[in-house]
Amino acid sequence: MGGGALAGHMYGSYWTDRFANGWQSHLNTQAVTELGYFKNFFQSIHWYDLVPDQSHTFLTAGYGTFNDRGHVGDNDYATAAKTGDGSLAIIYTPVSHTMTVAMGNFVGPVTARWFDPTNAAFQTVAGSPFPNVGTHNFTTPGNNSAGDPDWVLLLEAATPTATPTATATATATATATATAPTTATPTPTATATAMATATGTVPPTPTPTATATATATATTTPTLTPTATAMLTATPRPTPTPRSEPTARPRPSPPPRP
Repeated sequence: MGGGALAGHMYGSYWTDRFANGWQSHLNTQAVTELGYFKNFFQSIHWYDLVPDQSHTFLTAGYGTFNDRGHVGDNDYATAAKTGDGSLAIIYTPVSHTMTVAMGNFVGPVTARWFDPTNAAFQTVAGSPFPNVGTHNFTTPGNNSAGDPDWVLLLEAATPTATPTATATATATATATATAPTTATPTPTATATAMATATGTVPPTPTPTATATATATATTTPTLTPTATAMLTATPRPTPTPRSEPTARPRPSPPPRP
């Protein structure tokens, strides 16, 4: 739908198909612009899930007459498609119509919007969203911005699967948060006990170490004392002083010679 084949299947131009003289000035035409609107519209929805409503169980009335002959501009047949999960449906009508839709095909209340294929603008249908029961008639809102009667009707229903998912997530989170604080309470008690036991055991160990240090110091000190005594014994050497006594002794004088 959004690939390169889109232009060849959905769009044709006299100027560019055969590169007629002056084709360069016909590149930015209204048809090329609307082709971009077409692409963006379908890329905004899950178009790949759409199934054509060929049996008219969805668009039940007001769709015109199918005709595969003649000029496309003379065709008044409205075509519809819907998804199997009941969340999305689209209808394209080339002319003004009042179309009847079986709303029971949707899974929930339906938001309806008209899409203008000539300027990519949306118009919300008055009274939307509509209940997904019975039928509802949708009438085209006059001509589009280019003055043509063709419109696209986009019908979307919110799937109810989101509600159970949100509830389940909230419950799981609350339970996990409440359980965590209870489990964490015993942990501080175990840590405190371990620290108290370790502190009581360590102090006795340093006591023998202190005793050994004191004993070594006492043994070293007596060794130094005899060294000091030996040095004092050598000091009294000046004993030669008494030798001067014989020198002072008086010698007897010889008797006088006759």
